[in-house]
Amino acid sequence: MDLEINFEKERVKKVNFFWGIVFSIFALGILSFFGLLTGVLHIIKAYMNSNNEGIIRWTLLGIWFFGMLVLTFTKEKTNSPLWVNIFFLLFTILIWVAFFAAIVIFTLFRRVNIDPNSLLFIALIPVLIIGVGGLLSFFNVFNIARLSVLISAILVMVFITILISIFVYSAYFWVLILEVVLFGLITIFTFKRLKKDTENIYFSDISEIISRGIYYGTEFLKIYFNLLFIIFKIFGGSRK
Repeated sequence: MDLEINFEKERVKKVNFFWGIVFSIFALGILSFFGLLTGVLHIIKAYMNSNNEGIIRWTLLGIWFFGMLVLTFTKEKTNSPLWVNIFFLLFTILIWVAFFAAIVIFTLFRRVNIDPNSLLFIALIPVLIIGVGGLLSFFNVFNIARLSVLISAILVMVFITILISIFVYSAYFWVLILEVVLFGLITIFTFKRLKKDTENIYFSDISEIISRGIYYGTEFLKIYFNLLFIIFKIFGGSRK
């Protein structure tokens, strides 16, 4: 009996530690992102003028595009070594800093007006969407198979709506809404994978738990950055 109690206590301790790593990485990743973005923008502001604005912007977008190719073709895994997942965490943050720096430069150069008070809400909305996705995943509203079908269906709908938006301007707004739904479903899918991974977490050592926690924290950061860009466009940061 005592053995079973000790086993359960140890399992709960490791599960809580695992969840703590995931959300700590997610929170620290967001803080690091905004801190680095602010620093990069200050540096760029000191050197940017109307002559080199385009060069700086396209260089930053090139860094992001190259980084996305690297992430696509060298995808990290939950069982990757600790140093690999740390590398992908830092790499993911850096390439998205480059991307959003380019977006901010483009927005300022075009003099698009955005209410400064709305910027905080733009940053918080993706967190709320991810939170709702987490709640839905624990209520088992969708299973993995159904989620896979829904994600595929939304992807097709996004593609079709993008084609329609080429000819119908108003359709572009619905592209953004569908993209929010898509990443909402991806959030639920990721949470369900995370929940399933906790079932055998007791048999993992500390370094493996940290590595898996960093992996999932990075996955949620990717979702956050994508949602942040979509919400930014919805609020008028990017006009078609």
